[in-house]
Amino acid sequence: MSLKPRITLEPASTTKHLPSLTHPLPLPPTFRKHPRPSDHNNSTPTTIQLSQSDAPGSTGTTLWLSAQVLSAYLACQISRDDLEVKAQVNTGQQGQGQGQGQGQGQGQGQGQGQGQGQGQGKGKGRERGRGRVLELGSGIGYLSLCLASWGYKVISTDIEPVLSSVLLPNIKTGLEALNLPLDDVHVGQLDWTVVDTDPSILDSLLFYPTDGESLVENQDGGGDRKDGGRDRKYQVRDWGDEGEEEGDRGYEGGDRGVEALESDDERGRGRGKKGMRFEMIVTTDTIYHPPLVLPLWKLLRLISTHPSQRRSPIIWLGLERRDDKLINDALEVGRQMGFSMKQVPRGKLRKAFEGVGWVWKAEDWDGVEVWNVRFNVKVDKVKYGQERDTIQNDDDDDDNALS
Repeated sequence: MSLKPRITLEPASTTKHLPSLTHPLPLPPTFRKHPRPSDHNNSTPTTIQLSQSDAPGSTGTTLWLSAQVLSAYLACQISRDDLEVKAQVNTGQQGQGQGQGQGQGQGQGQGQGQGQGQGQGKGKGRERGRGRVLELGSGIGYLSLCLASWGYKVISTDIEPVLSSVLLPNIKTGLEALNLPLDDVHVGQLDWTVVDTDPSILDSLLFYPTDGESLVENQDGGGDRKDGGRDRKYQVRDWGDEGEEEGDRGYEGGDRGVEALESDDERGRGRGKKGMRFEMIVTTDTIYHPPLVLPLWKLLRLISTHPSQRRSPIIWLGLERRDDKLINDALEVGRQMGFSMKQVPRGKLRKAFEGVGWVWKAEDWDGVEVWNVRFNVKVDKVKYGQERDTIQNDDDDDDNALS
């Protein structure tokens, strides 16, 4: 068994003036106890470079203390067995259907693989069955990279100028440092206030490639990328849903479940679309401005009740209690809208720091809270976007659950 690392980590509140951070990704204790040859450094957390900006008027372009705390806590909830089971489902190792000959299973779009007579895999290889996570207000992308390093597929979202200035560059360089495929994290622009007035935007959400090509800003300050006159933003289609029709093609011919677009408006909305399904939603330091509180909860409810969701996803909310009234009022809005909430005890957070080997003083993270949130209304057989009034009975203790 490898020795537990001990890392004296600077809290984000003391590093906001730095244009670049060298920061470790917390290594889940289960990875250290049961290392695999493919693990990054096995017993030592991977260190990545993160760009940030503390320029006047900028919001969301520096690392947040609540993101550090939540990353440590989630790392200690990871079960390697859970991730590996998800990775094996529908990859040919546990294919569904009739066996073919000597156990060769046909994975859709990925050729033939040895399947021990398990039959025809519906999945799309390593990507299929891995946990899918949505991050709202991703900022510099630290938490998204943590999740990707643990084996999750991530959709990382924010708005301009955060997206182009720090989020997209950090995701690209981070994935390269982790030696992970560039499609392990999709970067998208998502404005909660726009979704509040037009919920259908969730079904036509556009993403920015992380393959190294430069972004060309358009007139409205966005990050459209041009290549031969064609807009190269793309759209995740039926992400995580089984049974995509043949002919679905991935961005650059490689990303399964991703459809390249020639322009923003050339694709009709909702064509064969079931939407995006998430097992988990994470968001940190997004409760800070009163006008954004209601749109945030509406967005979380909209995603939780989307017809593509088998059940309401677990939501991990990290916040910094700078203003008691603002935080209390914001949490009450969520409760009134049907969300159940449990605060993670401070003692569990302290144990999480010990679990990942971070050396922090109590005052380093004073005021940071982690909340376990879930929308407790059934989502089946109800039209997308409508109010729900059937309470879901869910007695599960989610304190140690990621999905």
